[in-house]
Amino acid sequence: MPRSTPPPRKLTTWLTANAGSGKRAEATRDDRITSSAWFVREHREARH
Repeated sequence: MPRSTPPPRKLTTWLTANAGSGKRAEATRDDRITSSAWFVREHREARH
């Protein structure tokens, strides 16, 4: 598997500044949005 390159500094800065915080923010075990409770809830219908 090829090594991924780090994101450009401007993107990293934006992502850090706009990251979720507070009680609604959650970190997933593997940092994938598809593992978050919100995503699973919103896409529950598609799984069946």
